Amino acid sequence: MKILALETSARSVSAAVTENGTALASAYQNRGLTHSVTLMPLIDGMLHAAGLSLDDIGLIAVTNGPGSFTGLRIGVSAAKGLAWAKELPCCGVSTLAAMARNLAHMEGLIVCAMDARRNQVYNALFLAHDGVLTRQCPDRAIGLAELAEEIKNRPEPKFVVGDGAGLCYNYLLEQDVPCRMAPPQLVMQNAVGVALAAVLFIFIPTGLSSLLKPLLGAGIGLSLFEGLIKVIILVGYMWLCSRMKEIHRVFEYHGAEHKSIACYEAGLPLTVENIRPQRRFHPRCGTSFLFLVVFISIIVGSFISWDNPAIRMLLKLALIPVVVGISYELIKLAGRSDGILTRIISAPGMWLQRITTCEPDDSQIECAIAALEAVIPEDENADRW
Repeated sequence: MKILALETSARSVSAAVTENGTALASAYQNRGLTHSVTLMPLIDGMLHAAGLSLDDIGLIAVTNGPGSFTGLRIGVSAAKGLAWAKELPCCGVSTLAAMARNLAHMEGLIVCAMDARRNQVYNALFLAHDGVLTRQCPDRAIGLAELAEEIKNRPEPKFVVGDGAGLCYNYLLEQDVPCRMAPPQLVMQNAVGVALAAVLFIFIPTGLSSLLKPLLGAGIGLSLFEGLIKVIILVGYMWLCSRMKEIHRVFEYHGAEHKSIACYEAGLPLTVENIRPQRRFHPRCGTSFLFLVVFISIIVGSFISWDNPAIRMLLKLALIPVVVGISYELIKLAGRSDGILTRIISAPGMWLQRITTCEPDDSQIECAIAALEAVIPEDENADRW
């Protein structure tokens, strides 16, 4: 069943369509415009872009608080109006529970916080474990001091999420309660993550390099400096991610995947004993592909003029399909050939895999075996590169 969900509890407004737990389409706006003006066009545009209509929807869900009274009233009114017109069921969902769902994959205590003014937050606590959220308290308004006292002795890692996350995070740290802010791409959904990535990997390198243009000139030296910044950001980002307990576990599964593939390609039976001694580095890894994309973008970028940094960034964005296409062909070549050239091409990516893969335990290897066996084709030639 397809569910149309509406979120209007705060300054931003968003809509999404899901089916059996999978997001089919979503739209998000955070320009501070009145929800009564933006919500219906947002829904209409999202459904049209996804090739859907209200006739495809089986249920309408809407956040029912806590949050802005006016925003919630607009959202609930829109949901009830659409449901009445199409004779659909509708339901209310806690704003805080919906917020926590973004972090269900984490392991720890999810601290949902919306600014209620006067050093208070609208709050709920959820324990996240193995993708399952367990509510720890009802939705409530609580003082920051009381909240800090309540959770300070809990042993779980703590993640703060919501439009009051900054306020809550800073106060908890002042009270020596260790916690972490939810990553922006988990708080702000969908295309926002793309925008953040564009700022990180395009705007910052080009902007910093433009500042050094008088010193380095507008030639190959400036392009190489820009490329160096990209490589530093990429490696630094991967390394910082690997320091997170949850991501480190993901990287262990990544290592199990590589070892299982290596065992399969060696023609050995897929058993834990055969897989365990295999290498966890593979030339067709996505990590290697990412590095190739960065490297090829440096080469392509060296042919783009520095006369106008804004136009340069736009041209580089337009050339992303070309860069990705070249990188894909190179990684295909590295996957099916073992010559000197392909080893040189693969070397930086293989080195980076020391960060993005870790040694797995036997249970993770068993998981990798099950995943690989499910996709092995009957025709052994069908999976050749």
